[in-house]
Amino acid sequence: MNCRWYNEPTLERHHPLDLMITISTAIHIDAPARRTWELLTDFDLYPHWNPLVRRVSGTLAPGERLELVMELPELPPFKLHPVIETVTPDRELAWQSRLAIPGILSWRYCFLIEQLSPEQQRFSQVMTFTGLLAPLFAPVMRRFLLAGAEKLNRALLKWAGKEVQCLRC
Repeated sequence: MNCRWYNEPTLERHHPLDLMITISTAIHIDAPARRTWELLTDFDLYPHWNPLVRRVSGTLAPGERLELVMELPELPPFKLHPVIETVTPDRELAWQSRLAIPGILSWRYCFLIEQLSPEQQRFSQVMTFTGLLAPLFAPVMRRFLLAGAEKLNRALLKWAGKEVQCLRC
């Protein structure tokens, strides 16, 4: 399942009875796609720049399980153990997490990078919730998820843009 591009923060309910809800946001960054990709895939740097995903451990490859510590605004940090679904350099990184019982709640998180010119990109975050609890969980969590995504967007503008010259200095 590939992620769709969105221009504005959205909460999309695909159908009133559908068990899939999408929350997304997008920004433009004045930097090559490679720069954002380096930030997203260098897990050791996350504690320094990423206010949403504070820590990541694991191997960056499809099918591998990660351990994430997420920190949504106004909520205590929590751990997730998603499986990486997509790794397309300079373009897409996606993982999926779910509750222990299939069909109850799954959460797919996608980072999308679209190179618009040599020095500009559009960066999108797409969160797709599926399962029986998705229609309840996603609308309740929307405020926290969008606030966290916006914090990550601001951090990327700083770190991937021209404000931070060296990622490892």
